[in-house]
Amino acid sequence: MGLDLNIKRVFLDTDVLWDFFSGSGDRLQVAGMMFSMAESYKLTLIASPLSFVILESAIKAPRSVIDEKLGKLAERIEISTVGKNEVLFALNKTFSDFEDAIQAKSALEAKADIIITRNIGHYKKSEIPTFTPVDFIQLMI
Repeated sequence: MGLDLNIKRVFLDTDVLWDFFSGSGDRLQVAGMMFSMAESYKLTLIASPLSFVILESAIKAPRSVIDEKLGKLAERIEISTVGKNEVLFALNKTFSDFEDAIQAKSALEAKADIIITRNIGHYKKSEIPTFTPVDFIQLMI
């Protein structure tokens, strides 16, 4: 077991959640492995409500299917908060991506131990260690 770090709370960026919903190829397999590992290691997965908004608009399916998928996700994870503090943080930081700055602050407020994203470069200014999905899996095994 490669759990040398005290990782208990894992924040998932929108792109990682998208991989889980997009239903194709290696990215879906990796996302599925992350959810399985979270259950095995009793990790708390966290996402922001901003991710749900983005996913809802990006998923191309009938409304009932979208609601079902997002509802199942909401039941499996903790949902962090996004409010004034997160927006002000994003406006005053030098992140390359506004949405990711909000996500980083939301993860910080949720006391996440790490952030999982495919866009590591967008999180260079994050106060929380950031890993790709593949790096996270390798860290945990």
